[in-house]
Amino acid sequence: MSSLRTSLCVMLAMGTCGSVFVGAATIVSDQFVYPAGPISGQNGGHGWGSAYTGNGQINAGSLPYLDPVGELYSTAGNRVSTITDGNGMFRSIDLANQPPNLLDPTGRLGADGTRVYIGFLVRLDSGIVTAFGDYGGISLFDATSEQLFFGDLGFQGTHIFWGVDPQEGSAAVRDSSTQVSAVIRLLVGRIDFNLGSETVRFYVDPPLHEEPATPTVGPFTMHDFRFTRIRIQSGGNGRYSFDELKVATTYSEAVPEPCTATLVSGAFLLLSLKRASRSRRHAAGNRRVEALKR
Repeated sequence: MSSLRTSLCVMLAMGTCGSVFVGAATIVSDQFVYPAGPISGQNGGHGWGSAYTGNGQINAGSLPYLDPVGELYSTAGNRVSTITDGNGMFRSIDLANQPPNLLDPTGRLGADGTRVYIGFLVRLDSGIVTAFGDYGGISLFDATSEQLFFGDLGFQGTHIFWGVDPQEGSAAVRDSSTQVSAVIRLLVGRIDFNLGSETVRFYVDPPLHEEPATPTVGPFTMHDFRFTRIRIQSGGNGRYSFDELKVATTYSEAVPEPCTATLVSGAFLLLSLKRASRSRRHAAGNRRVEALKR
């Protein structure tokens, strides 16, 4: 019995299933393994060139997520939440230690011929999302200039769905058909950097094991751009939580493999524990019966 318990604990402890693994294709990642409190000054994660600045709150507990077919995205650490209207969190990327092929001649990410994915978990915690200015999401910035936004768009009341804003005016925003709500969502953006216009694809709740052949939104083209830092921000009445932020050059790094095998193993061990317990009770009952017969 004790050995079964030990095995179960080991299996569950191994249940990170790659969500904490940082491969060669990872540009930056953060699971927000910080103590509860302000995020400003925190400097963990991978691939960053500075600590966080701005206003945000680390809250205890990660965002649990099951994909549409019931596969588990194993999360770790805590989550970060927006707390102010339009005063978000910024963090610069460590450009000096990125693979040279990802950088353009000026040393910024987005060299022509490269591909970048950004993936994160998000949830609307409070507020409404039907008024102009109610938005929340993650942006790619080139220095002080916002280039591309993924999340709750925050335009006029009809834009109440998770989507993409290429920063080209309200007519250029792209909505999905998934309404913003308190349901935890996995959002993934893909950018193919080309000579000239970039090509963008956007996925809402894609499968964990492979990139879908058809995106939720797109593909569509947008202006040529580069990026050097990330912003997490909300505005208006909406407040949001974010988790498992990853920017990578492959889908499998931005969206780690699910934990199906671990769950099956854990379920098998739990079943074994229950069977062992029933067997002991049955044996004890038989011993009592034999004692009464004597």
